[in-house]
Amino acid sequence: MSRAETVLSALAVAMGLLAVFWPSIERYLIRAGSGLKACPYLAGAGNQGSPPGSPHHGSASGSGRFVIFENAFVLMSGEDGRGVERSFIVDTETGRFASRDMLPADGVRREDLEGAIVTPGFVDPHVHFISTGLALLGAVIDVRDVEKGADALRQRIASAVQKQPTDWAVAYGYLHEFGDSSWLDDVPVPTVVFRFDSHQLLANRRALQLASISADTASPEGGSIRRDASGAPTGVLCDAAMGLLTAVIPSPSSELLWDAYLAAERYALQKGVTRVGDMGRVSFDDDFASFDDLTDCLIPGADGMRVRVDAFVSLKAHVALKQLIDALGTTRFGGDGKLRVGGVKDFYDGSLSSRTALFTRPYKDGDGDGAGIRLVDPISWEEMIRAADSMGLTVATHAIGSLAVDEVLSAYERLPRRDDDAHMRHRIEHAQHVSSIDTIRRMAAVGLAGVTPNPQHVRGDRDVIPLRLHDEDARYSYPLEEFRRANVNFGLASDAPVVPLDPLGAVAAAMDERNRFALGAWDALFGITRGAHLLSLDGSSERLGFIDDGFIADFVVHDAECDASCTFDAAVERLIETRDRGGVKQVYVGGKHVAGRNNIL
Repeated sequence: MSRAETVLSALAVAMGLLAVFWPSIERYLIRAGSGLKACPYLAGAGNQGSPPGSPHHGSASGSGRFVIFENAFVLMSGEDGRGVERSFIVDTETGRFASRDMLPADGVRREDLEGAIVTPGFVDPHVHFISTGLALLGAVIDVRDVEKGADALRQRIASAVQKQPTDWAVAYGYLHEFGDSSWLDDVPVPTVVFRFDSHQLLANRRALQLASISADTASPEGGSIRRDASGAPTGVLCDAAMGLLTAVIPSPSSELLWDAYLAAERYALQKGVTRVGDMGRVSFDDDFASFDDLTDCLIPGADGMRVRVDAFVSLKAHVALKQLIDALGTTRFGGDGKLRVGGVKDFYDGSLSSRTALFTRPYKDGDGDGAGIRLVDPISWEEMIRAADSMGLTVATHAIGSLAVDEVLSAYERLPRRDDDAHMRHRIEHAQHVSSIDTIRRMAAVGLAGVTPNPQHVRGDRDVIPLRLHDEDARYSYPLEEFRRANVNFGLASDAPVVPLDPLGAVAAAMDERNRFALGAWDALFGITRGAHLLSLDGSSERLGFIDDGFIADFVVHDAECDASCTFDAAVERLIETRDRGGVKQVYVGGKHVAGRNNIL
């Protein structure tokens, strides 16, 4: 029986029960197959929010359905987001912003924000949410801040193993180039260290032996096992080859996965994030890992979510996802639909830092690595995206190298279009390097939902690009301003945990004038509000991302102030300055207070 058929057989049994008992089944999604699996969702673990004027708030007066927030500096306001206002109104019954002509004669509450800057809730359109939580919990060892090479990395990992004994040491975040991993052999347990971009790993001798990786092991299609002069593996594995090793690493428990979700959610709220595009927990050996996380944890836990989550699963699970949607009869879960499903994601190429991003010319420093690799068979991949498109699913495809971007865009252009399709649902993830302005114009012409560039990655790539890429391949690297000029929608993403989930950090990086294609303050803030929302699974149909009448009231009150003399650009700079000291006071989702003040941020 296939994975999809197993899930459907479970659903056939479960749906009859769910129709009767769904209100009381908060903690479990019944599944068949090898046994029952459940997300340990505890009622009350999340916070459904409290209306303004509750004990979570100060400086409030009056009572009633409408709340006037006064003495604020409101950015991204008005129908086009270009306005700057001093006050705004929330209709707590509908969870939307309201106009003054809707106010009754009495029964209106008021809240003085004491000059605080207010923005729409931030959106990070491309994260790996549970993986981010695992890192925050210390379930994997974070070595992103280790800058001194092999000795410092080994010491960090060995110290972590000594403090918390474990059968495996799994770390992530190294930045350096290593020819081999023999320096990890002194760590007393099997050890794997993922490169910061998750497209390369280092494994010590114990780990290689457990995975049965030897000189006789062939590199799989879409990956490489780096070897020394004798043909023996060096312990450096790239892309699809990583699955040979990750297959033997014990999987995290469902309890740990839900704890990781909650940790990531808590961290997101601290950064003012009210929506994420969750690309799933990447598993290099199990194409259904993200689908299992969806059915085992995210759907049963949806009632406890405080942020909006657009959940994507592996493209290879597109049939199972469609069957799940049809069986349950909805793409929205949780009391107010915070969890949305219907997206699938795949990797077309690798990364620049691992020399596996796909270009037309070989890498200048590649030492025989060629011009990158395709992680998919283009013909079978295109068949899958056509099938997903016909099912009404949104396709998000990772493409970093310029040739990968061109090939993905060409495949999107070949998809059938209906007369009522002004825009397509599909996205290109990252699009860090583009071959020409013509490619960007084609993105606009086909009506692409958008791209998700990662401006924080520029800092790591700035010194690498001239060493690794030919001038022709680097001409349009991180072309943020060109996307804007061509009216290609973009959402500034982190790809957390590759870099920290930090939308204002993305704004700062996008505005950095050392970048040839830097953005202005308004366009950068658009990239983490309205622009990023338009990339969500319901972005084209839902009014969200500006503070204006009728828009959904997701907004953030920041720990930064501006008076009437403040300019838009100055307000954005103040937000950037305060982000490192915990610059968020209060967070509202759908007009409900979900974090801040007495709620722990």
